Amino acid sequence: MNKDLLFELDNYWKNFRQEDTDFIYDSDESSIVYTYGSTPFETFNNVINQVKKPKRFVVLGSSIGWQCFFWNSLFPDIPVIGYEIHDFRFDFSCYLADKYNIENIYLVNDTLTNVDIMDGDLIWENNLCIDEDMIDDFNWKVLTRNKEIQIVSYLPILSEHKDSNNNLILMDVNNNLNQYNQKVFEYPVSWTDKQTFYIL
Repeated sequence: MNKDLLFELDNYWKNFRQEDTDFIYDSDESSIVYTYGSTPFETFNNVINQVKKPKRFVVLGSSIGWQCFFWNSLFPDIPVIGYEIHDFRFDFSCYLADKYNIENIYLVNDTLTNVDIMDGDLIWENNLCIDEDMIDDFNWKVLTRNKEIQIVSYLPILSEHKDSNNNLILMDVNNNLNQYNQKVFEYPVSWTDKQTFYIL
């Protein structure tokens, strides 16, 4: 990992934080919406070691590009696509990609509903601030329309389809029962020492 790039990512994060609390106000400024944190490189690498190499790496909620740049430093030959809805974070990630001349990285300023997923993708979902019904709908579509998909999530994947006795996800797709084994791990992140990661 380029140390200057890592310094800029860390510096941006530290300057964004206010009194060690990561927040912005929602549109009517009546409540605080928590929207920012970081997953350290070591944690990222531990999670990535639990999956097989994909054809592409897709990050939902790519923010300022943390996971995109981490991925590119480990696997520069495998394309990474980062989707981010916040303009200022997207713009900063583009600035860093240009400044450090990083190739094989594609940053997109768009919503979850316009994400392009293909067979062979590994999807990293930064989904703690995404509506659970929306992410469940997205995951349902991804898993029923593609054969070889891997997902990393901070939330249980399709929790209403999970067998309560184990980590199997059971889906009835056109009268065919599909079964997925969801792996569960805990690693440290900026907001807790034990964040659960769900990997499919």
